[in-house]
Amino acid sequence: MDISAADVAAIDLTGNKIQTNITQRTAELLPKGVNFTSLLNTAPAVRAEPLSGGFQIDGASGSENTFIIDGQEVTNFRTGVLNLNNNIPFQFVQEVQVKSSGFEAEFGGATGGVINVVTGGGSNEWHGEGGLEFRPSELQGTPRPLLRPGDPVPSNRLETSQSPSSNY
Repeated sequence: MDISAADVAAIDLTGNKIQTNITQRTAELLPKGVNFTSLLNTAPAVRAEPLSGGFQIDGASGSENTFIIDGQEVTNFRTGVLNLNNNIPFQFVQEVQVKSSGFEAEFGGATGGVINVVTGGGSNEWHGEGGLEFRPSELQGTPRPLLRPGDPVPSNRLETSQSPSSNY
């Protein structure tokens, strides 16, 4: 196998962008959830923000990010996070790009990071994919009996007739 200079990506010494590209091939090999946001955890600058449902990028709050799908910004204008209906299944995603700093002026509204999603193109062939999610009730957590509302609070009395100090 011969390798030529055309096969090697050139290093841009003048740029200051920091970004992570997650291609469709990479996404297929990684453990993930059902939506494209589960792929964001593979980027080194991204950390889940559990309280707001967003993602911190380089330490910036999740509400400071910009989400773009196929060139259209889909960030919620009130909360700054991604709406649930825009969190598309990862099967539709061709590439996810996470820009954490040094991004272009066209993304000037983002003070955190830019998540750019490109969906895959179609063809004239019919094909599909199916899935099944199974949650057996035996593996699901149930409310503990002591924490259900309306139950009487159990007492901490000893069942024996002896006082606790007589055992010592």
